[in-house]
Amino acid sequence: MLVKEKKDRKVKNMKPILFNTEMVKAILEGRKTTTRRIAKWQRREEFINNNLSQCVADKYGNDAYSLHQKIGDCWNEITHPLKPDYKSGDILYVREAWALYEDEYIYRADSVLLDDWYRACWHPSIHMPKKAARLFLKVTDVRIERLQNISNDEIINEGVRPGIVKHYENQMPYEETENIRYAHEIAFADLWNSTIKTGDYDLYSWEANPWVWVIEFERISKEAAYGKS
Repeated sequence: MLVKEKKDRKVKNMKPILFNTEMVKAILEGRKTTTRRIAKWQRREEFINNNLSQCVADKYGNDAYSLHQKIGDCWNEITHPLKPDYKSGDILYVREAWALYEDEYIYRADSVLLDDWYRACWHPSIHMPKKAARLFLKVTDVRIERLQNISNDEIINEGVRPGIVKHYENQMPYEETENIRYAHEIAFADLWNSTIKTGDYDLYSWEANPWVWVIEFERISKEAAYGKS
């Protein structure tokens, strides 16, 4: 009975995570093992005239960030707790664009042409039911950092195709370290900015260099996700 209760708790605590079609393809191909998500406490109304300077550990050992807030002509430092949506060890099921075709779930990322394709009506990932999930992830690490702190290797782990980076490298006048770095940055910036709404560009674009959660993961089987292996 105790074993069953542990398994049931594991299934109950499984969390959803959304990916667009291109990133689902990257996971399926084994090219994506990391995702970055904007820190949710970065609300527009909270950060007017504010400057988030650094992240520190509070006296209780919890993750916290140090916020320098300007009140009049004075700057005060205030520490607030951080609450990431995911933590190491969490089991996630991927929500992706999907549809029902002849009473079976199909997925936009599969790029499979079907007869009578017009009958398939794609639904956005946010509306995908849990029972339709086919991809499951286990979180291996979570940390917070500035977006532009990402390394070249981490850019590839985000699912950026090496061929795209090479395309930009070939446009550089010299194959020097800074040019190789710039090629990686351009490739990732294009990918990142494509996910940012126009109204949020000044806050969350690559150029804005926002604070983000870095979530590393590994793909696991459905059986492992449900505690059956």
